[in-house]
Amino acid sequence: TGNDARDNDAGVHNYPSDHTLDNIIAVAATDQNDNLASFSNWGATSVDVAAPGTNILSTYLNDQYAYGNGTSMAAAYVSGVVALVWSVEPSLTYLEVRERILLRGDSLSSLSGKIVTGKRVNAYNAIDSIAPVITGLSDDATSTPEKIWNWSSDDSAALFRYEISGTTTPDALFT
Repeated sequence: TGNDARDNDAGVHNYPSDHTLDNIIAVAATDQNDNLASFSNWGATSVDVAAPGTNILSTYLNDQYAYGNGTSMAAAYVSGVVALVWSVEPSLTYLEVRERILLRGDSLSSLSGKIVTGKRVNAYNAIDSIAPVITGLSDDATSTPEKIWNWSSDDSAALFRYEISGTTTPDALFT
């Protein structure tokens, strides 16, 4: 959405949030306190959702890592949630994936009236209702293994583990 600390609804703003296409998710950035980041653009009708965008550790030049700020950092979180949703339910349309992300985020008073949904993206909520359709491993050793998801809740966090043929990847924490 841009890093000019301005209201995108007030005039010409940044791509892609200046297009009203249903396959775009315009993303604002939040800080560590779940407030709109001081640099982030916003728009009550043009910016869809927010995601963390300050002090984000990311890859950098020459095989290095660095901390960065920006709505581009925030957009990467939303792209990751899109991929996560489609990885567990590939039959969803792009509109259904978009709806899960926009409607199942965490409502934040700091975003109310600033962005369309007033929400920060929540990966767990975006995939939570998908979990029951995932089945266990096949007993037939010649068939393709299926996914097993182990869910538990502790406040707003959820642990998950992905197993294929009895091999388990490290647990990951989503909030």
